[in-house]
Amino acid sequence: MEPIQSSPEIEIDEDRYSRQIYALGKDAMQAMQSSRVLIVGLRGLGVEVAKNLILAGIPVVGVHDNNTCELRDRCGNFYVEEEHVGTTTRVDAAFANLTELNPYCQLTKEDGIPYDKYDLIILTDAREEEINGITSEARNHGTKVIVASARGFVGRLFCDLGDKFTVTQADDIQPWTGLVDGVSNTNPCLVTLCDENSISVPDGTIVKLTHVRGTDQLNEGEFSIKKVGRITMELEGVDATEFGEYISGGYVAEVKQPATFEFKSYQEAVATPDIIEIFGNKIESSKLHKFFVSTGRFMDELGIYNFESPEQAYEMFDSLVSDTTFDIEKEEFPVFRALFMGWFTSINPTAAALGGIVAQEALKAVSRKFTPIKQFCFFEETPCMFKPTLDNLDNVRPINSRYDDLITVYGMEALTTLQNYNAFLVGTGAIGCEALKNFASCGLSCGEGKLTVTDLDVIEKSNLSRQFLFREGDIKQSKSEVGIRVAKNMNKDMNVASSTIAVGTSTEDVWNYEFWAGLDVIINALDNMKARLYTDSCALLHGKPLFESGTQGLKGSTQTVVPGKTVSYGQSQDPEDDNIAFCTLKNFPHLIAHTIEWGRDKWNQCFEKPYEVLSKWKKDGMSWLEGKGPVEIQDIMKTLGQAVEWYPKRIDDCIVYARNMFEEFFINTIKQLLHSCPADAVDEQTGMPFWTGHKRCPVVHEFDPDNETHAEFVYSCTLLQGLVYGWDVSDLTREYVLEEACKVEPKKWVPASDFVVETDEPDDNNNAPLPSMSRSEMLEVISQYPVIDVSGAAIEFEKDDELHLDFVAAIANTRGISYDIPTETKFEIRRVAGKIIPAMVTTTALVTGLSMLELLKFATGSRDIDDYQSYYIDMAISTILKFNPEEVKVEEGKLGNFSVWDYLEVDARNITLGDWIREFEAKLGGQAAMVEMDGNIVYSSWDPSNEERLAMKSKDVYELCHKKDCPRDVLIVNAMFTDSNFQELKVPPFKLRVQ
Repeated sequence: MEPIQSSPEIEIDEDRYSRQIYALGKDAMQAMQSSRVLIVGLRGLGVEVAKNLILAGIPVVGVHDNNTCELRDRCGNFYVEEEHVGTTTRVDAAFANLTELNPYCQLTKEDGIPYDKYDLIILTDAREEEINGITSEARNHGTKVIVASARGFVGRLFCDLGDKFTVTQADDIQPWTGLVDGVSNTNPCLVTLCDENSISVPDGTIVKLTHVRGTDQLNEGEFSIKKVGRITMELEGVDATEFGEYISGGYVAEVKQPATFEFKSYQEAVATPDIIEIFGNKIESSKLHKFFVSTGRFMDELGIYNFESPEQAYEMFDSLVSDTTFDIEKEEFPVFRALFMGWFTSINPTAAALGGIVAQEALKAVSRKFTPIKQFCFFEETPCMFKPTLDNLDNVRPINSRYDDLITVYGMEALTTLQNYNAFLVGTGAIGCEALKNFASCGLSCGEGKLTVTDLDVIEKSNLSRQFLFREGDIKQSKSEVGIRVAKNMNKDMNVASSTIAVGTSTEDVWNYEFWAGLDVIINALDNMKARLYTDSCALLHGKPLFESGTQGLKGSTQTVVPGKTVSYGQSQDPEDDNIAFCTLKNFPHLIAHTIEWGRDKWNQCFEKPYEVLSKWKKDGMSWLEGKGPVEIQDIMKTLGQAVEWYPKRIDDCIVYARNMFEEFFINTIKQLLHSCPADAVDEQTGMPFWTGHKRCPVVHEFDPDNETHAEFVYSCTLLQGLVYGWDVSDLTREYVLEEACKVEPKKWVPASDFVVETDEPDDNNNAPLPSMSRSEMLEVISQYPVIDVSGAAIEFEKDDELHLDFVAAIANTRGISYDIPTETKFEIRRVAGKIIPAMVTTTALVTGLSMLELLKFATGSRDIDDYQSYYIDMAISTILKFNPEEVKVEEGKLGNFSVWDYLEVDARNITLGDWIREFEAKLGGQAAMVEMDGNIVYSSWDPSNEERLAMKSKDVYELCHKKDCPRDVLIVNAMFTDSNFQELKVPPFKLRVQ
């Protein structure tokens, strides 16, 4: 196996690269720090690759392309401006903009190809003779090489990483883990896991054991395993007969192993190709391979660098077929003729998609992590491409514009449609930045149409590693405003407006019915499910296409939603469920994620809720309690009482508070738990030890100012408590706080007689136990609390605030130590506590390019579901799957078949609720049983009190039942009608115009 060389550790800017580090790992980022990559060719594909690698943090990037910019380059290379055409080389046109992308990258212009200077050469859009020469020379110098071409709507990628290439791990799947519940003193040693686990890795997997108590000889050891049961595994070759007897605890985790791949030279691979398939391609990869090689050689032999006219390209294809070894069936001629005519074109969406793949392969090559493409991969998006005939060549005739390459492959009619689209881009983060670049290059809304862009966020430093429209000087500025400014620089004809108003039910006065109705296309670039589903609902309501894409590290997906044809985005999404059981958080944590979530809950308890109740008490007094039930009053009594008790009258009171919170969280709580369930407790139902399986018996650790996590907790808690109540904490040193904390005598723990150890989830169907005090008694207690004139403000947790992170990391790791859970770094705790999604510019560029290709298909006028694709991508294992979107389900209805896209439209502005109900009762031959508006039943036939509502207008009924003004001009109303046998008469929802 080829050895993996380690390099000296270099400091990495974690603020800038945090999302990428979460995707690749610090080991890969470190390996990249000594890499040097040369990109040859800066048409659309080359500049995409360069942009991605510079943003990703390759420290030295060279660029080489001495060709002068052409007007058509502007369709692919977003940095080529009008004044560059005919005067400037492609390198010089892009160099300044590329340099600005990342101050940590040294960008160099190269006049030639210095093979010994670079670890990897990426050759883009080259002629076949160049490819043969450069790949051969690179092999002779031991330099890795990637060859890629983006031609129209097809692309080719080839990797040669040397005879043998070893990666540290082959995939990005989280290592398998388990909780140890038993170890046998046998030969071979058997390890049993908790019943909640199962062994899901194959025999021969290498695992590591830690935190095993009793059989300590296994700790930190790595072993090959053999599965002997669902939760039992054999440690191969391990004799445990002389080991200590197992007591408790222990974790087992898979250890990822290196993998080695062998590569052939380009010349060998062309003759006997190894091809990674993109599943779902319409054209066989073997035929695409022959097409690329045959066409490349054909063009070299004729010395052709561009077609003079569509007619020349059309006729020359026949010569390719007759004069070369490229043999295809007669029915394949139209498709391959179109591909041939686009041979010299470079359109941005294909370049963006392939550029994401190429850049990710480059990162694999220099970081030696994840499975590389071995060795060819062919990309095609041929559905909806223009099929030329001798009679329609005028539609693909260049007009001497920046869009000539797009016209050549999609036709002038599709371009005009695209330019006249009214489009809505929701979000200007990583996906939004890439989308804006694609729109500018392809001419979206650059005619009579208008593009509206909204994003309420401002630019943060962590955005700069993948949101390429932003620079250091833009930090804290509006994403949408900066984004459209840069996009306008790429295409001055773009009609675009920005907004900082979020999309949702609370902003329907801005994004109203008329706005949505006036759109042609909607593009989602969002990072949260709630907003995505809302936008999806608007697309459904108004019958608009939605282009959806998302990423998570090296994984990505796209979804195309076509009105009346496909399921909606919401219909195809599984519900999110990442909740941790309440009893696990409170008493039985066994993973650091549990203690982090517990710490986030304590944040609310310490720095949000106390201030909020004191402010509410000051503002409303006893009137605050009117209409509240006894359980809620009891909670207020407890919380307000604690807030009054711990309110800091002087700054040193914050130290007292922090020291007492340490005592409460890490000492008293555990003492109480062990008092109720001692370490040797037995489960009364099973007779088995209580502390077994996932229930880890905690240990009390007294406060130690010399313990880093203890000290960090007290210091950060002190500062935060002071900030909540408006104290100036700038002079509070760590030394002073810890010195004073040691003087504090915390409250003595007294066992609680009514403490119940919760071992199961609370039953939502049962009410909480009633308070022991009466309502009047509790109100009397509350009335005695003083009103405090609080200043300051409650503090919400912010993942990028170092003081906030210090507290959460300290509380999570301190609790983890109490339960013998492996602690975690602040960097990883930031990810979990902040629910940060790993992100890569490469994956973002890929999915956004794919989504733009789908939008182009829509502009061609096709509404055939077979022409559209949705994608699933996992670049860590070089997997790309594409498939037709799911067809919408059609139901039989009394008034005709319908789907989720269909509504019964009613102008209800001047008629009553009863008017339109009776109209449809007559049409259906049935009776209205129920009418529902925004979740409230506003009419039901079994409730006589509803009868008076039938004489009211629908808007007035809505306002009566919801106790607020009607928020929209159009309401979606669900109504159920039944026949004389009380059988439902199915109808779609109603779309009521109410004002």
